[in-house]
Amino acid sequence: MGTLRRITELRSCPAFDGCSAPICPLALNSQAVFYPDEAICLARAFSKEHYIRVQKRIKKLHLDPAYYYSLPILKGLRRITPKTKGVDPDGRAKRAQ
Repeated sequence: MGTLRRITELRSCPAFDGCSAPICPLALNSQAVFYPDEAICLARAFSKEHYIRVQKRIKKLHLDPAYYYSLPILKGLRRITPKTKGVDPDGRAKRAQ
């Protein structure tokens, strides 16, 4: 997909102006990561996507914001519990705020 076409699609999203979600369904990037204290896509058109539903569950459970979840991890998670852990980015327990 061309860059201009991708930008046009992003701007056509009804949530584009107020969105700060690190994982955008219109610009999926397997390198993108989601921390539990970050925004989630608000566009209704994508609300049933599995990885967005998983993000909402992670946020609802207030999981540790020191750990991140990549798109492949989000797509692979089937059961999210309070003990679910993402990836520790630095091998340390806490992320720098």
